[in-house]
Amino acid sequence: MEQDYAAARELYAKASTFPYAAYELGKLYREGLGGEADEERAAWYFHQAFLGFQVMADKTPDDRLQHRVGWMLLHGVGTEQDEAAALPWLEKAAQGGNPFAKYQLGKLLLTGTDTVPKDTAWALELLTECAEDGNQYAQYTLGKAYLLSQDVPQDQGQAVHWLKLSAEQGNQYAKFFLDRLHFLLRCLAPVPHGPHLPGAASATCGWDPGGGGQQAQIEDPGEDNRHGP
Repeated sequence: MEQDYAAARELYAKASTFPYAAYELGKLYREGLGGEADEERAAWYFHQAFLGFQVMADKTPDDRLQHRVGWMLLHGVGTEQDEAAALPWLEKAAQGGNPFAKYQLGKLLLTGTDTVPKDTAWALELLTECAEDGNQYAQYTLGKAYLLSQDVPQDQGQAVHWLKLSAEQGNQYAKFFLDRLHFLLRCLAPVPHGPHLPGAASATCGWDPGGGGQQAQIEDPGEDNRHGP
């Protein structure tokens, strides 16, 4: 059955006093599905959804609602972005067993922000639990962290293990790192002490697969973020 986004807009608009409908309507306006994109309308419906979810979560403790509120605060959807305010909502949802909240909370605590301190031990615990349950994004995050020594000691074995599991589920970013694994390990290896050798850095970290002088990019190529409500 073909999707009729125009009809979906109409139906969601009729039910837009309900937070779930308002949220879905916001997505349709944001993406321009079923009609022209309208960022202003999308923001308005997202805000109505946020207020509604917050009221519902306050009245009825539910890990899915808690995750929704935390996620929207974390990413600034329907409200001002506020990681510190998102933290207790994600903590409640994670304690309730919500797998998406565990992942988001793990990522947040792994890097920390200006308002949320790092907690590497707890982050690894949460991400490992998600990764063991088959979450490809948690597997990718762990693999990248162990490979690039991001807030954790570098561990090639752990990096390859998690990146392979993630890539097997189709994660292109995990595959990106695996395809460049040997180069990255050379580039990230400690530089020996001694007299400086001209050109040594470029010989170690340069990458010219096509003979055109292309410099390797070891930064994260981006990450699919589909863990919203």
